[in-house]
Parts: sequence; C-alpha cells; structure tokens
Amino acid sequence: MATPVTLSPLADIIKLCFLGSGKYAGFLDLPALCKLQKEFTIEYTAVMIASNSQKDKLTSTKTTESHNTYDCLVRIVVNGVKSEERAVSKLLSEAGLILQHPFSTELYRYVHYHNPHYLLRPGSQMPTLEALFLLTDRTNVVSDTSLDEVEKSRFMQIFNSANGPASTWNVTPSPRLRSTLKDHQVTALAMMMEKECGIVDNAKFPTLWNSSNSSGVVTQYRHKITGISQRNPIPVYGGILADEMGLGKSLSLLALVSSSLDSLADQDTPDIGVSQATLIVTPKSTIPGWQQQVKSHFHVGTLRQAVYHGKSRRQVALEFSQTDIVLTTYETLRREYAAKGPLFTTSWRRVVLDEAHHVRNRSSEVFEAVCSVSSRSRWCLTGTPIHNSLDDYGALLSFLGVPLLMDKSQFDFWITSPINRKQPNSLTVLEDLVRATCLRRTKEVVQDSLQLPLRRERIAEIKLHQKDQELYELFRGKTTRIVAGLAKKGEISPGMSKGNDVNVLTLINLLRRICNHGEDLLPQSALEAWRANSTSMDWEMMRSCNKTCDSCECLIEELDFLSDDIAEFDCHHSFCVLCTTQCENTGTEEVRRCPKCAAKQTGSDHSASRPKPTFRFSAKVEALMQNLRTEQTLEQHESKTLPVKSVIFSQWTKMLDLIAGALTHHGFQFQRIDGQSSLKQRSTAIQQFKSNPACTVMIATVGSAGEGVELTAANHVHLIEPHWSPMAEAQAIDRVHRIGQTRDVMVTRYIVSDTIENYIQWVQHEKLELISHSLGSNTILQSEIEDARWKTLQKALGVSDQ
Repeated sequence: MATPVTLSPLADIIKLCFLGSGKYAGFLDLPALCKLQKEFTIEYTAVMIASNSQKDKLTSTKTTESHNTYDCLVRIVVNGVKSEERAVSKLLSEAGLILQHPFSTELYRYVHYHNPHYLLRPGSQMPTLEALFLLTDRTNVVSDTSLDEVEKSRFMQIFNSANGPASTWNVTPSPRLRSTLKDHQVTALAMMMEKECGIVDNAKFPTLWNSSNSSGVVTQYRHKITGISQRNPIPVYGGILADEMGLGKSLSLLALVSSSLDSLADQDTPDIGVSQATLIVTPKSTIPGWQQQVKSHFHVGTLRQAVYHGKSRRQVALEFSQTDIVLTTYETLRREYAAKGPLFTTSWRRVVLDEAHHVRNRSSEVFEAVCSVSSRSRWCLTGTPIHNSLDDYGALLSFLGVPLLMDKSQFDFWITSPINRKQPNSLTVLEDLVRATCLRRTKEVVQDSLQLPLRRERIAEIKLHQKDQELYELFRGKTTRIVAGLAKKGEISPGMSKGNDVNVLTLINLLRRICNHGEDLLPQSALEAWRANSTSMDWEMMRSCNKTCDSCECLIEELDFLSDDIAEFDCHHSFCVLCTTQCENTGTEEVRRCPKCAAKQTGSDHSASRPKPTFRFSAKVEALMQNLRTEQTLEQHESKTLPVKSVIFSQWTKMLDLIAGALTHHGFQFQRIDGQSSLKQRSTAIQQFKSNPACTVMIATVGSAGEGVELTAANHVHLIEPHWSPMAEAQAIDRVHRIGQTRDVMVTRYIVSDTIENYIQWVQHEKLELISHSLGSNTILQSEIEDARWKTLQKALGVSDQ
C-alpha cells in the first residue's frame, strides 16, 4: 500500500505526515536530508509503502496501551535546480546516500531528469528511464471495474459542466485561417493558448493551483486536489478538449497551431533544439479528415503537413524541420516506440492525441508509447473522455503530466477511492479536477451561437411481410418461453448487466435481425433450427452462438459477428471491438492482418462477401427505397441548387449488403464505408459522395461513422434499426448535422410496430432520461433500472400471457 506523505525537517530528523490529513506517520533519522533542505533549493515528494497487514495495523481504530512501531519503505524523489547538482550530489554521497532511479510516473512531466550518481561515459547523455529497464511496482492501485449506467451518466454530467467561463475573449485567430471560427471555437483557442503559456496567476480558465497571499504578495500555491503547497507550482501545459462530436474540435486545434506559428515568426530568437512542428496521433481512418480540414480552412501553403505512415515514412522524417503538422497513427507510434524511431528522437512543440480514448488502457503499449513522446505541450481530443471506467480519464491525465496525479496509484488515492467510498465532497473534488484540465461543450450549450440548420425527425412504422411475421412469431415464442422460465426462477436481467450465464440478448438480437430482413440476417445455427421446425432450437444451441476474442478472451456473440465492430481473419482468430485497434497495419497494404499470425482479414474485399442479388426485399428495405425516391425528387425539395443526398446507417454489414442490392436494383448510385473498408477505399468513397452529383446515397455501419467522417453533403439520414446506445445513434447523425451543414436535416427511423424494436426505443428514452437527471439524483440505483427493464422486456414479449 503506497500512501503519499510530507517531509518536514525537525533538528536532525525528518518528520513524516500523511498527506491530506496531516496526521503523524513516522520519522526518518537522516540528518543529510534535513541539511539538504535547509541549504539548497530542494523540494521532496514521497510515498510510504507498507504491506497490507502493516496498513491494517497502522489504520486500526482499536485503542491499545502501547504503541507499536513498524518499519516501512519510503520512496523520496528529490527535486532541485541544475546549478546545485554537484553540491547536492557531494552532500548525499558523503552521508552514504546514493540516488536510485525513480519510476517514470514519480516525476513531474515537464522537469528534466538527471541522476548525478549515475556513472556516464565521457560525452554521453543521461538515458531515458524507459531505457533503464526498470520494473515498476504498481502498488496502491484500485482494480478497475466497469461503471454502471448511473455512475457513468453522473460522471458525464460533471464533464458537461466543464464548459468554461462565460466571457468574451480578446483573441484574434491567425490570418492563415480562411474560415471564421465559431464563438465556442474562439473560447477553445483562448483556453489552449492560456494553458500553453503556463499561466497560474490571474488565469481566465480554472487551474489546479490556488494562490496564498501575504500582504498582497503571493507566497505559496496550494494544489486543489492534494492540498500540497509549493512556492513554484508546475502548471499543466495542455489539457483535454472534449467537445461533443460535430462541434469542430479539429479546427480549434489547428487554429492553435497556426496562432503558435504566428507567434514564432515574431520571435527574434526562436528556441534552439526544439521542433516547432505539432505531432498529431490519430486512428488511421481519420487521416484523410485531418488533411481535408487543412485544405478547407486554411489558405494554400500557410500550413505545411506530412503523413508519417507506411513503408516510406522514414523519408518523411527527414523533412520534420520543414513541416508544421505531422500526422501519424497509434499503431505506427507503437511500433516506432519499440525501435525508438524518429518520432521519439524529436522534441515536438506539441503532441495531440485525436480520439484520445484509444489510450485509456494504461497497460497497453500504445499508452506507454504516447507517454514517452517528448513535447512541450500535450493535448487530448475526444468526445468521450469516459467509456467504462473513471480511470479512462485518469490515463489521459497521466499522458498530460498533471502534477501529483500522473500515476494510477495517485489518481486512485485522491479521486477513485474517495468516490467508491462515497466520501463527502468526493464528486466536488472531481469537478474541480475536470474543470482545471478539460473543456467540454455540448450542442445544447452552444446552440444559440452555433446556428445549425434545423434537425427534424420522423418514425417510419413498418409492418412485416407475412412470411417474416411468421418467422418473428416463432422466435418470439421461443424467447418468451425462456424469459418466462427465468422469471419463475427469479433470475433478473440475464446478460444485460449482472453477468448471468444465460444470455437473453442473443435471442433479442435474433428478433432484431428478423425485423430488418427476415431469415436473410440469421446465423446458420438459427436457420437450421428453424428449418427443422424448431425441434433442435433449445437454449444450449443458442448459447453456442458465442465466440471468444483471441486477445482478451472475452465472449463475442456470433450474432454480432456480422457487425462492423468485430475483426475475423482467414486464420480464424477473432477479436472484439476493444482489440480491433491492434489490427491496423503500418505498411502500404490495404488489408488488415491478424496481430497473432499476420493472416489477412476475412472478407476485406466487399464484393467477396456480398450475397447474390435478390429481388425479395424486406418491408423495411421497400419502405427505404420509397422514401429515397420521394426525398430525392428535386421538385419535392426546397433547394434546386444542391443535389439531395442521403446517408443510410445500419449496425450490421450484411444488412448493408442487402441494401446495396436494392439500391442497385432501383438505379441509385451509392458509395459504402464500413469496418472492412481500407483507408484508400474509405477516402475514395467519401470524396465521391461529396463531389459526384449523381452519387446520392452513402451506406455505412454505425461503428464505421464514429470517427473521422464528415458527411455534410447529405441532408437526409436513415437509421435502419434502433441501436441499444442512443449516443451511438447521435454520433452517426452528427456526421451529417454538424458545423458545415447548410441545409435542414431530416432523420428517419425505421421501426417495426409491436416488436422488440419498441422495447429498444423505450430503453433509449430511459437512458437519455438517466443522463439528464443523474447528477442530482443520488437515489437512483442501477438495480432499480435493471428491474424496470426486465419487467418491460417481459411485457414486450408477452410473458404475462404465457
């Protein structure tokens, strides 16, 4: 158990007190440390490490007549100034104290590390900590558990409140920009410029430090989270821009880059040895989007960019000094980290993580790689700072180098553990931390200044064809009997949150697929059971529709195997959505390869996996074709100058195959993007959809449109089926209804009446209600939510009628 402590000299001994409470923790008989602090400019940071049994004894509330003492390990980091290095080294050596290497997480991010007791060859430089092969002992770490919906919604409300002060900013964007920034983008630019200047006193935006005044003179700065006081506080030279999707985070960041370049041009003596380029690390799929941002919003030649990716990337490294922006991918950075390539030998002006939630796993190589990049400033761009754990946010703080909160044990001690214990004011402390490190605006907050065109929605109610209705009733009956059996046994909400062995979601997804396109979307096992008149359709057969991720060993439903989020390869290795980011190539090859054995991804060629053309279209597809014909008739639309274009979203790639067949049959020109699309295919599809007036339809999976896609050429959105996550649907819609859209947007949702889709609609509404009320509703319990859903599901399936 590692606990932060303070060190105070008392004569020739050092007194230790627990940080925060100030209670006595012990003493160190080390006169040299007392002398060091008195004679030199020295600050200590320290943790006391005790075993679990010692910790229990130390924190015991039992009253005893005698007080036992225990020997504990104390780790002390000495922070000093370069000019006193030799004198400090000599004093410690004479006292028999030899400096050891610290863990990288124990250092302030922006302080240079040097150990005067480490023997160096003449002319050589101090190695990095990573090169010293230290074994980090991760103590005092809270085991991460997935947040339930109540917790996640409450935390997201805290992030939503971090929308910055309501002020007018005297900031002039760079003349390199040819686009006009929105008000909220000007605010983001002002915030980022202030953070990069390291302003603590009289800051316009919240910081982590409060100043203490004596006779009008600032004497100390107190850390808002830990309470530590310092005379020279280390600011955070960066932060998190977490604006909701569609609000132009990329342009805000590029405006910062251009303003920084303008300031550099005005300097007489620019910094020597530090690159003025910005390194942007991004998913491979978003690289074309960044390139398009520069092309669309900046005057030609005013912002130089390069892509460091693929086999020829080392040639690009030779031009880093002549480049303003370098784009690379997370996978490229990960591989470069192992070889200590050019990305790690360059000291960047700033490093930016786009879709920064990709590094939320601290144990991943990608996280280690991004934390090892040398830069003056660090920024995270993400619309989802929390996915499944509060430490998703903590990992971003580690990357940013937030003082006293960089290590997971520190974040757990000050943030996670107090919240888990429901300690008073623990959420208030989190609010202070979020406001000091993050800026997030939602469309609701900025809608007045944003002035987006209207977004209207309608529901297209669908009635299944007779054959599909009979199939639906057959599977609904089986599902109803299973749910009724579980209800009698008292097993609630199986598979949805309680980790029940049986998985009702499997059968629910069967019903969803039938609503879309009858038997055409069912997996082989379900089809065989149906064709056998359901004599073999037992629960064990349905449970066999599970596969295991070959990376993290989690279960993957075969029913979702046809979705965009799952990667399967010719070698039959399979990977879940959390592991598919490791399947990216750094070379020029356009096919993803298995990270285990380098086999190619199954079905990477769209045409190879598409079914044979069929003229039997489902009721949903027929309604979709009719709506497309109606909305794309120019006489039916208010604008005669722009072609009416439509985007069609589905969760499943096989549904896109079927829709593609219908579009071809009805004479529509269309493009397609999904999780199997290569970078080249994706770029070509988006460009064709934007520029070709005859190409009026884009079909895409919900997952593939989650990152780096801008589809404002369309003004109609079609959601083929309701998604379990209303936020996933909102992100898909925001690819069309966003900054840059000039026309009103119509969203059409396709719902089969009196089916499981009505239940999913109800769940969506309930989740949105939860998000809007959870911050002030501490009485909401996850168990109550699950009970309500279980009862509503039974009603939707007609369990009471059995």
